[in-house]
Amino acid sequence: MKSFHRVIVRAAARLGGLAAFTLLVAPAAHAQFYSGADYGCKVLLCLSNPMGPQAVQDCVAPINQLKKDLSDGKPFPHCETAGSAYAQPGNAWFDDCPEGTSALEAGVPAMIGTAEQVAAQGNQPQFGANGGGETIYTGIGSGNDDSGGFMRPSTRKVCVGKLLGTKTIITGGGGIDSGYEKTTVNVYDHIGLFDPAQSPRYIDVIMDQKLYRRVRW
Repeated sequence: MKSFHRVIVRAAARLGGLAAFTLLVAPAAHAQFYSGADYGCKVLLCLSNPMGPQAVQDCVAPINQLKKDLSDGKPFPHCETAGSAYAQPGNAWFDDCPEGTSALEAGVPAMIGTAEQVAAQGNQPQFGANGGGETIYTGIGSGNDDSGGFMRPSTRKVCVGKLLGTKTIITGGGGIDSGYEKTTVNVYDHIGLFDPAQSPRYIDVIMDQKLYRRVRW
């Protein structure tokens, strides 16, 4: 099993994760770390591999067993020798927004722009359903209000950066049956769109009280 240990360490080192592996690889010097009694530690180490939880042959069997156990409703295995490192399962179709951005609240319209564009508009509204050429996005919130429901969402999650101000958009033809309507749209310096995952089931590996990596299954 020494080759297993070396492969994990080398993979972590290449991706800058060697320090984060310290708590996990230290017990690997002991043969019993890979025994049946330490199933939870095998699982945690395999999940922590930056190359993938089953990238190493020795991880195929324990990860397959983990998937079966979780599907059968069994509790997540524990590794007593991992210190503050641990893993926890969860259900959510969308991951958190990238650092520096946040989820646009459900139903809130937004577009991307610059502070100069916002200032240039002043209080003058723009005509056009799309604000004169800009795309308007509508938030769905975190996208996980149903905690990973059965059906994969058909919408995309909207993550926004810094709020620069607002624009007023006028829609409607102004005819007999259709009057003008004003919509206030938030303007952000960055907008990212994210599709739901293929599966809502995930396992988070936590190290030093921070998310180290998320594994979908």
